Amino acid sequence: MNTNESTEKKYKRGITILSIVIPVAVAALFGINLRALGFDVEPLSFLPPIYATINGITAILLVSAVIAIKKGQKNLHEKLNTLAIVCSVLFLVMYVAYHMTSDSTSFGGEGIIKYFLLFHFNHSHSIINSSNPFCTNYINESKIWKIY
Repeated sequence: MNTNESTEKKYKRGITILSIVIPVAVAALFGINLRALGFDVEPLSFLPPIYATINGITAILLVSAVIAIKKGQKNLHEKLNTLAIVCSVLFLVMYVAYHMTSDSTSFGGEGIIKYFLLFHFNHSHSIINSSNPFCTNYINESKIWKIY
């Protein structure tokens, strides 16, 4: 096995582990509300528009990274992906901080729309997050990864 293959296996293993650990940690943190535990913290209600904007910027960076690699601009691709990771970490920190200091908002709708939205906004995210390790493996084995 050459150095490139062993490095690729190391990254693949790390990505798979992070793809499992991060969603589990975030799910665990959702069960913690600092105010409910008696801490005197103000709700960070100003964060949602900020982390929503950062999430949108991350999407644009990722699409730009794909375009860059398709054009053979490996250096730009790597920089865009690194910036997207930084934005994702910022998003995650703010998202968890908001939910640890704020009360949950429940949807007050009625009928079938309530269950549709409950599934769409809650369970679809869990399904997508739990599929990350499999998507990572697919990308590593596909032509997309071979561009490098």
